[in-house]
Amino acid sequence: MATRALSLLAAAITVAAPCTVTAHPIVPDGVASEWVTREPASADSARIVRDRDEPAELVWRDRVGDARGADDVTQLRAHGNPDGVGFFVRFAAAPSACAQLQIAIDLDRAAGVGAHTFSSEPNTRLRDDARAELFLIATSAGGVVRDGAGVERARFGAGVGADGLELFVPWSAMGLAGWPRGLRMTPVLFCAADGVTPVAPSDGVASAVIDALTDYGGPSPAVRATRDEVSDAVVNHAFAMHFGVSGAIREGMHIQRVALLASAARGGPWVELVNRSDERLSLDRFAIGDEAIPGGGDGLAQLPAGLSVDAGGRVVIALDGAAYRRAFGVGADVELEGSDPMTPDATPLPARGTGSVRFDRAGDELALFDDERTLVDVLTYNAGGYPAIRAYPGLVEDTVISRSPSGLDIDDCALDFYAVGAVCSTSADCPDTQCSECRERVCAERADGLACSIGGCAIGRCFAGACAPRPDASVCASDAGEDARDSEAPAADAGTLDVVADASGAEAAVDGAVDAQADVVADSADAAGFDATGLDAARNDGAMDARGDDAADRMDAAMVDDRGAERSPTCACRAPASGASGGRALTLLVALAAILRANRARRRN
Repeated sequence: MATRALSLLAAAITVAAPCTVTAHPIVPDGVASEWVTREPASADSARIVRDRDEPAELVWRDRVGDARGADDVTQLRAHGNPDGVGFFVRFAAAPSACAQLQIAIDLDRAAGVGAHTFSSEPNTRLRDDARAELFLIATSAGGVVRDGAGVERARFGAGVGADGLELFVPWSAMGLAGWPRGLRMTPVLFCAADGVTPVAPSDGVASAVIDALTDYGGPSPAVRATRDEVSDAVVNHAFAMHFGVSGAIREGMHIQRVALLASAARGGPWVELVNRSDERLSLDRFAIGDEAIPGGGDGLAQLPAGLSVDAGGRVVIALDGAAYRRAFGVGADVELEGSDPMTPDATPLPARGTGSVRFDRAGDELALFDDERTLVDVLTYNAGGYPAIRAYPGLVEDTVISRSPSGLDIDDCALDFYAVGAVCSTSADCPDTQCSECRERVCAERADGLACSIGGCAIGRCFAGACAPRPDASVCASDAGEDARDSEAPAADAGTLDVVADASGAEAAVDGAVDAQADVVADSADAAGFDATGLDAARNDGAMDARGDDAADRMDAAMVDDRGAERSPTCACRAPASGASGGRALTLLVALAAILRANRARRRN
């Protein structure tokens, strides 16, 4: 019942604070105030970072001291919005007057098509599958868009300030009517005294690249300088970027549902990914495992070639394909470590994760990388950790957790994910077969309010997946006809619960079952910004007393349906249909918060 309360709380939050994908404006003045501060945990790596308002950024952390001259890039950030795409570059020291950033843009992402060398620099080639149609060229004097033939197409704002070099390029300057589905980019730094033609350092290498943003093909301690990267006259690293609602950067795939601590009898650990892009994606463009740090001691594996997933589609990855098949009677799409001959195998990447994929019960990480080795999603749980990611607390054996119904992804796993239920093969695995059933490998609750039997007498009502006594349980025989009619009645309209007890009944259902996770969710709701809406009673001098009493009186009207919410792969980003629906969710949120805090206070006292 505690799980149900938390699920309802998550659903209430979803409706009361509808999902919006926002994008921050970019002023190309070289001041980093509009950019987030987080970055990857290790040098020569990239990740997608977000904050509570979801202005996602692709962030690259470059190794200090790897440049061929005084201008040494330490970080690059990219961010999209409805008007265009912006970039911010930090340096180890103030850049010189000759510093020139070139970003080669591959719009069609077709191998062998586009310019093969950088603009005005014939001695440095692009990777064949990253050939460019456009070049974004920025200096302290401003920015220009040139095509593959070197012809100027447009100008854009760029400038150097206290924090670095910043630029913003309108989509129209790139010849686009709006944001693209995706693109590939290759950024490098040159020195061009005349602002146009790069000049090579005098170190025996023909390429003029001063600093290449590259991971040198993966962890390799012997190769860690730009000179080594361009000694063959090729920049071998690029970045894949996907754009979603309002031009915001987003990952192509993300983690949707997991059972990382499932026992062998319940199919062993499995992961469900969803394609969040607007196009079909090949699975071999992604790697997954429990190692988020390049070259770390856990495992990472590349998904197999020859398989793809449509936009909005899902893929199930099992640790052991044979165990998964025995438990569920069907095969997973991919297996990581098993030996099922009928399940395609992922390929271990020992250079990026030296061990095997094994999800530690005490705590671990689930990391998802794209084909350019950018960390696009990470889930940490229990004692597992990754910098600036809050872990999901209290994950236990044979439990499925799912992405929030809103598609929330704010790098806080305690809010981004919630417990759905127990792993199951059949409904017999579920705790109460009258009020729960096995659906899609998870024990799911039947409709609240359905009649159920306690001791052979139909005096109960299903609530939170269990049969709960009715207040008039002693009058069993007289209720038989009513219960029969209720059991045959159709479910209520979408968006409503069939029944929500009064405040005392709801509290009784939850009382004694709220665990440490409830504390974390309540605290996380505070941290997520509900103070500003007046929902945090604990910090408003007892305001919850009056408001909670009012909410309790209106619990029957506070109807929110979270059944099947875990099936939603993306955020619909729609406002409530009316003020009334937002009010109902707000009422439910207030009441549930009151219940959670009341139980917490009783345990502490």
